[in-house]
Amino acid sequence: MVNWSGVKEKAAEKPAAEKEVLPIDEALEKYKDYIKRDYKRFSYSSAKANDTDFQKEHREKSMKAFNDGLIHEVGKKYIKIVKTDNQSSVHSFVVNVHNDKQFKYGDILKAASWAAPARNFARGNVFESDFAMTTVSWCGA
Repeated sequence: MVNWSGVKEKAAEKPAAEKEVLPIDEALEKYKDYIKRDYKRFSYSSAKANDTDFQKEHREKSMKAFNDGLIHEVGKKYIKIVKTDNQSSVHSFVVNVHNDKQFKYGDILKAASWAAPARNFARGNVFESDFAMTTVSWCGA
């Protein structure tokens, strides 16, 4: 294309095709599934071949309680991942806004308190495919 001054301009480049992004609900379920698998890995890391039936049953009950107690609560700016058992604690927060100045939508943040995340740096993103490369474990982010 030639502009009015006779200088040849580059044609506008088309943006690269964006990769398909999961909806936030699917990404959260994937994230919670990773946390549950990590807890299962931890639970079985202490298992022995000669464990008693009581030990096996207790391990299964603990995993079921952990899996059933892992929930999320949607807030204005963050989605809070909560572990509930005989008490509740915050596992992590997920950024739920697109206009955060420091973090991207879906970033995983460590919990600083029950109501607020630590905003020093992201521990990963729920839209990433590999949580094992992050600092997230069943204990928290």
